[in-house]
Amino acid sequence: MDKDIIIIADEYTTTKNDIEENIKFLKESIDSYLSLLDKLLIAALNDQAISQKIESGSEITLQKMNVLAKALALAVEEMTQQLGDIESADAFKFPHDIMSTISSHFSFLL
Repeated sequence: MDKDIIIIADEYTTTKNDIEENIKFLKESIDSYLSLLDKLLIAALNDQAISQKIESGSEITLQKMNVLAKALALAVEEMTQQLGDIESADAFKFPHDIMSTISSHFSFLL
């Protein structure tokens, strides 16, 4: 390996968790929006033109939400895989005599 890349796994995990929370919030917001459209549709049943526009808007929103949900799920899956790859590639090992080395540096305190 030509260069070492330092990745702080905790920050990566935190970012992944933040993205998952944002996805959850976005889905809840879209569900709320669709619920409002359903209520509007019930109120607009007497007007065919309005009803058709609301139904069309709901269908388009659902289609876009499904595409977005798949893309976001794939992103989270990839991030999880990358984090696993980082963890498995992390070959840093403390030297076997690390404790004696540390104690020798602080022996003056004893």
